[in-house]
Amino acid sequence: MGESDEPVNVRISPTDVNEFSEKYGRLVEHGEFFHSSIENFISNSDAINSIFPKDVKDGIVTIKPTNLRKGIIEITDQDDNVILDLEGDFIIGRKSFSICAYKFDNLIEISIKNIPLNLSSDTNNVANISLGLENWQGIDIRFLPYFDKIKKIYERLENSTSLDFKILVDGLVIYKAINLDMSKKLAWINNFLNYTNSCANIAKKNNLSITFNNECSFSSEEHRQIYEISELLCSKIELNKFKGSMTVNPSSIELVNSLVKDTESELMMFQDLDIQSLNIFNNLVDLKLYIKHTFRNSQFVLLKKDLTDNSYKFEIKEKNVDSLYLREGSLNPFEYNQDQLVLEKF
Repeated sequence: MGESDEPVNVRISPTDVNEFSEKYGRLVEHGEFFHSSIENFISNSDAINSIFPKDVKDGIVTIKPTNLRKGIIEITDQDDNVILDLEGDFIIGRKSFSICAYKFDNLIEISIKNIPLNLSSDTNNVANISLGLENWQGIDIRFLPYFDKIKKIYERLENSTSLDFKILVDGLVIYKAINLDMSKKLAWINNFLNYTNSCANIAKKNNLSITFNNECSFSSEEHRQIYEISELLCSKIELNKFKGSMTVNPSSIELVNSLVKDTESELMMFQDLDIQSLNIFNNLVDLKLYIKHTFRNSQFVLLKKDLTDNSYKFEIKEKNVDSLYLREGSLNPFEYNQDQLVLEKF
């Protein structure tokens, strides 16, 4: 029998014998693969020995079980709707089994470990879900792969009142972790995903190339500012019921007085905002933001005439079901026709 027909035997000398024995015991009992530092490596294969030196100080060996099988983790909400399913390695030992599964090129990882063989369901939170933010490192925030899908999934996970984690092997459910509440665990990552989404919206509108940095920092106030600017640029606000106030100088009082008498008119007001040092992934960005406020079929009431400031304060609110307030934001100035009623910029 030639050397190629003989089984290959390997002998290693671990750096820490006690640690190796403990990890090997977990491999046998629970099917867990492990890494171990070694000082010596030798086999009965000349080919392998020619690749690896006999003395491998500070070397690391990975030992995996031979009974790996494919399994599926399926997450459902309180109405049994599937939110996420992932395929991964199912490993089983003498006493317990585990599974580690991935989705979206390893961006999402879920692991359920050391489940006793005689346990088919549990209410304890044994599932661990993680998002590999490092996989987005250095990528333009406008083009993060799978971002929209991941954000939607994490929102559904956090907003569900309870979650069930099922493990399926060969189409059969062999374990179920039931009634899990993961809202607290997922709150921080959803906060970060919302910040990332708002930053990406601003970058897209302003054609900014900013790279993702999973170590970026931002305050709650910076997050609020980013979100509000993103909403201004990407969403129109339409309200049939509204109430507010505005201060008008004498040059515009005749226009407002005409609106008090003719409430079916449409009034537009323009606002310019200079945004300084906006924190987008640790990049400080300056923006010029233009806002248009449109009031249709509104009711104007004089609240106060201030002789000291030479100004007038009006209340503006809806008049009936046909009333409308519309707010729009842009990075470019708005245009309007000469016959439209426009208050000066404020």
